[in-house]
Amino acid sequence: MSRKQVGLTLAAVVVLAALVFFLPRLFTRHADLRTRLASALNLPKERAADFFINLPPAASRYPGTILATEQLFILNPADANDPDLHTGDSFQLTANDEVAGNALGSLGVPWLNEAASSKQEVGLELEVSDGKILEMDVPALKKKLLASQEAQSAANKGTDPIVITRSYVGKITYVLKRKGSDQGSLWQKAPKSNQDSEHFRIDASRTQEGEIRVEMLDPVIFAFEASSAHFILTHLGVEPTDVNLTPIRPHTQTVSSTSPAPAKPGTNWTLVTIASGHYPKLVTLRQDWNADSARLVDSALSQYGPVATMDLISTEQQPLTEQGVKGFVAQVTSAVQANHSKFLVAYYVGHSMTWPSGDIALILGSATEIPRNLSTRSPELLDRSVGSNIGDLARLANALDANLETLPQGFLPLRELYAELTQAHVPFALIVDGCLRMDEFERMRSELGIVSDKGLNVFFFAGSNGDPGSALSRLGDLQEHVADSQPYLHSTNLVLLAAKPGTYAMSRPNPDNTWSEVGPLAARLTNLYRASRFDADRPTLGDLIGRITDFNGVGEISATGSISWSDAAQLKQLTQTVPYPGS
Repeated sequence: MSRKQVGLTLAAVVVLAALVFFLPRLFTRHADLRTRLASALNLPKERAADFFINLPPAASRYPGTILATEQLFILNPADANDPDLHTGDSFQLTANDEVAGNALGSLGVPWLNEAASSKQEVGLELEVSDGKILEMDVPALKKKLLASQEAQSAANKGTDPIVITRSYVGKITYVLKRKGSDQGSLWQKAPKSNQDSEHFRIDASRTQEGEIRVEMLDPVIFAFEASSAHFILTHLGVEPTDVNLTPIRPHTQTVSSTSPAPAKPGTNWTLVTIASGHYPKLVTLRQDWNADSARLVDSALSQYGPVATMDLISTEQQPLTEQGVKGFVAQVTSAVQANHSKFLVAYYVGHSMTWPSGDIALILGSATEIPRNLSTRSPELLDRSVGSNIGDLARLANALDANLETLPQGFLPLRELYAELTQAHVPFALIVDGCLRMDEFERMRSELGIVSDKGLNVFFFAGSNGDPGSALSRLGDLQEHVADSQPYLHSTNLVLLAAKPGTYAMSRPNPDNTWSEVGPLAARLTNLYRASRFDADRPTLGDLIGRITDFNGVGEISATGSISWSDAAQLKQLTQTVPYPGS
């Protein structure tokens, strides 16, 4: 072989090696989810820009759902049972995309969070199987918009509503692939984990081969298309007669949150969130979603521009303790003084229980057992309270005893957390997402003929005198005075509890995804904020907090809901000068 032939052969080998190395990267470099979806549907590549990616899956993304503003707040939801909904073509796809890492990290499994962020060690693919197109015809979409008072209200205030026109649903599987021959701790943790839930399954059977699969058990809407709706009037009346729909793209309507508005002079305030969800000695109490509750509250209230935000979130490695909570609050009080805050808002989420003394105890991670059969201090009260002076309810506890009683390890009296916050020497609001079971109160409620199912979810009247109105009025009196022995609950610093006496604080669906839950006050506060975000008369910070209070001595009388005995006038006055979000 001549020298020239050898040179040509070597050149050919180099070119071939280059092609082998670069061509796969050339064609997979743009394998993002939008591009792969367009390809799977045989659409022009320009159409990829029309898709909104819905991972992690937000709720109510079916065709016909009406939304508002760049943050896509829900005005009128639609669901899979809508009769105007029909199914289009089927498809499947595989994609490499950063959004897959964000979605994987939202599942709440620590080592998966680590994997999602370890791009140098882990390759991540997203597989969609049993894909379906969900559609709604234009006439049906227009009919829904014309029937929506919320959509028209938004339009009247200068915000054209948004309607989802087409959704893409499928079963999602995340495939983690080890890069190179690394045998690091991540791949050792996977086979040992027991993190399956009712929503996903982890297959670590191929860990030795460098592959882990995380399969979502239920189909989810992972992408959708949407249009902006402009109402048209063809007469001199006030009701619109038609709607123009204009397709929109994600780059003009993003889902990212608005940056907090800077605090104006004289309106400095501090936001504090505390979440207790891990209990090493009481594993059945574990609630990973408590951290999500705190994050939701932080996200919503941060829009009102606090000068500082501070959080204490329990983890499996660091559960909350009395010393830890008090030390954290001491840091808060120092920060409040240093940043010249005029007031602070503190949110706590976690299990709680009530002592016969009237003490409300927050259950921390240092608790070792749940006390049972606690003695009742006022046995004669049950025979006297319902038919006698309502003031006798104060004898549920001796006020002095209530403030001196020492609770077991891991049970922090709410009055002590309140007392620690007073050391900041500024007014405050303390929002508690926890239960308020009270044995004596529950027995008195039954004496009135108001009984419940086992889960305290539904109450009904079963009294012998046939007068539910009178029983409900007496229930209001009980609710008003049951906390008379706890002076801090009646102060000018707002204390807001998620559950009325004798009830559970029932979890609510997480506004940000389709598979987890959060505390009722976190969900309600977030939904109220988002629903009012586009209103011209959007609420002040104090009004927003006030709206999640069901009973404050003059409000609705019912067995369930939130409650406060505090005087909220001071908080409302202080928050009048806090800037509105986006102002």
